[in-house]
Amino acid sequence: MVRRHRPKLLRFLTAYLRNSSDAEDIVQDTFARAYRAMDRYDPRHSFTTWLFVIGRRLAANEKRRLARRRESQDELREEPVDEDPAAPLDAGGLWTAAKGILPEAAYAALWLHYGEDQPVKDVARILGKSVTGVKGTLFRARRTLASKLDPDLLAESIAR
Repeated sequence: MVRRHRPKLLRFLTAYLRNSSDAEDIVQDTFARAYRAMDRYDPRHSFTTWLFVIGRRLAANEKRRLARRRESQDELREEPVDEDPAAPLDAGGLWTAAKGILPEAAYAALWLHYGEDQPVKDVARILGKSVTGVKGTLFRARRTLASKLDPDLLAESIAR
């Protein structure tokens, strides 16, 4: 179970949390919780989706916990994000640019659908949204990226 699902879950949580060490911890917690809750798994749904829901919820809790701690310390620090849309866009550069441009929910939806190749139905379950809501989020995210990024660089990065 871990060998099969860990890489995808880790990629998603690293992108969601923007911190690989926190993502590693959440991945561990996700598998531990999934193991303890295996009797509550509904086989009518995808196991991967169920696992991602657990991981996203744990990651959201971690983000809230970190935000409260930062507020209490009066230190509002964020990791630097490359927001230069004119920078060359390889596959990683495109995701970096998207992370800097899009709201968190839109980036997560894009990552799950295009980066992890999840169907829209599963993305909706993972993010706790309706299928229509996810489709709208994906449409707006693509439109936003297309308007903010240099079309020549975008075409070049897609062609690679």
